[in-house]
Amino acid sequence: MSLSDLAAIGTFISGLAVVITLVFLLLQIRQTNKNQRALMQHGRSTRNIETLAHSMEPHVQPSFTRAMAGDVALNPMETTTGVNMMYMMFMNFEDSFLQNQSGTIDPNSWASDEGRLRLYLARPAFRAGWRLRRANFGDAFRDCVDRIMAETKAVVGTDQNSAWKEYLMEEIAAAS
Repeated sequence: MSLSDLAAIGTFISGLAVVITLVFLLLQIRQTNKNQRALMQHGRSTRNIETLAHSMEPHVQPSFTRAMAGDVALNPMETTTGVNMMYMMFMNFEDSFLQNQSGTIDPNSWASDEGRLRLYLARPAFRAGWRLRRANFGDAFRDCVDRIMAETKAVVGTDQNSAWKEYLMEEIAAAS
């Protein structure tokens, strides 16, 4: 075996090592991408849970509940509390919208958020909250919410408590 034959074998082995390294690198990049998306999804869930928990705090919950019910008798502090909770919710929706646009969350996550946004935008109070705060958002999100609001009919008298009791009674009857 000549020196040039050994050099050819070495070149072949070196090329094979580069290919194996590239395959390994691609697998690592793929796994890192999955991990990053999982972290973004976790952050989205955490953000939504924190907003929900904040809405139930004793100094927030009464004002927010009355605001969402469309109580026009709110005093200025109660109105501010209710509108700021809505603003917080819109910021959460915007973050999910932007993550969806950049491809960092699963499209199903944004579809879920869009569905919830449609439910909220059926409430006159949430629509009014959007009108108060819409200037605080970027054009793309503002256009998205305006489109959803135009497509969503406002419904007066959405009563979660009555609906829950009705569904509960149906489930109890089905279990009997």
